Amino acid sequence: MKRVIVHIQGGIGNQLFTYAMGYAYAKRNSCKLVLDNRDFFNGYKWPYVLNKLNITPTNECKSLFSSLFLRGFKRLCKNLYIREKKEFFYQDVDDVKLKNVIYLDGYWQSEKYFKDFRNEILNLYKLRNQEYINKIKELEILYDVENSVSVHIRRGDYVGGGRLVLDEYYDSAIKKIESLDKIKQYLVFSDDLEYVKQMKCFQGKNVTFFDSTIIHEDFVSILIMAKCKHHIITNSTFSWWAAWLDRKDSKIVIAPETEYLEKSDFYPEEWIKIKSKIR
Repeated sequence: MKRVIVHIQGGIGNQLFTYAMGYAYAKRNSCKLVLDNRDFFNGYKWPYVLNKLNITPTNECKSLFSSLFLRGFKRLCKNLYIREKKEFFYQDVDDVKLKNVIYLDGYWQSEKYFKDFRNEILNLYKLRNQEYINKIKELEILYDVENSVSVHIRRGDYVGGGRLVLDEYYDSAIKKIESLDKIKQYLVFSDDLEYVKQMKCFQGKNVTFFDSTIIHEDFVSILIMAKCKHHIITNSTFSWWAAWLDRKDSKIVIAPETEYLEKSDFYPEEWIKIKSKIR
């Protein structure tokens, strides 16, 4: 049977991108999807999350591709090894003639790879753990999620890394969303709550700061964000997925268009982009 092998890598957002891309490719080409997730069993810096979702766990190859074997595969089968050319920009790979096996290596950060399979992916990207499912329902009521605008502010590894969106973006995003709808409250998600609580854009607003440490499960935060009425995201695959997983047609999504994302395929066309500086 023909196979497409997808290199699963990165944090939670990038794992969701790489799986979705591989899933759609396998569907379009009538082949078996195999996940090369070996990195996560060799001291990788990010935890593996796909096994917590509604995804069949039998199509993994933890040991199928050793580093030595993969290097040989790249050298001997160049036409079967497809490497993403440029991050955030769509690349047509369906024109590659699939014989028996093809290996896809990249982050594939655009819905253009899998938009046609949106409903299927929405059903796959659900938690299996009933305890977490119940917790999400509890938190939805506690935080009045359906009447909230989710705001994601990523600092952490972005501080000093050249991708930190300046605070001015959030001020502009809040003004924009309030010009489009009546906003009841903001639900703020961040890896640096002490910093964001001091941000000027939230002064005088009805704001709740979500402490994800009470759950210790990042995907729960994504799903809670996805339940919110509207979304102000940052230049992060984490909040990208929170907004994309929101099924509501009425949602408003505001995103920062930084220099490296200009004219890219990262954001869906219907999302509102605000030009933003980074440092």
